[in-house]
Amino acid sequence: MRRPRMGGLMRLAQVYLSLGVTAAEIKQFTKEEEMAFIALHGKRISRMIAYTLCRGWWSRHFLVGFTAWWVRNWMEKEYLEAAMHNFIMLLGTDPFTSIIRSAEKMNPMKLRLKLSQKIKGS
Repeated sequence: MRRPRMGGLMRLAQVYLSLGVTAAEIKQFTKEEEMAFIALHGKRISRMIAYTLCRGWWSRHFLVGFTAWWVRNWMEKEYLEAAMHNFIMLLGTDPFTSIIRSAEKMNPMKLRLKLSQKIKGS
């Protein structure tokens, strides 16, 4: 299970946000709340796990449904719980902060002091 590419990450985030709970709330669930959560959102959870397994464009579009079905029917409970907690870590924006920082530095409208000529009076 690895971090999905951007398209898969966007779909994974959409499914996660549709659940309506935060990671902190999930960690504090009682057994009854866990069972109710799984009964209500089980298919979405298996789909999120499938997005972390199907990372490519073709597999994301054609195999996610089958993979989600396989996860629901054949994956053991311990692995499901571990995957559930791990995918929350995959949703972070940490890899994109360096891209945003470099985009800020490359802003063509911003004056670059080291590269620009010194202003001289006429």
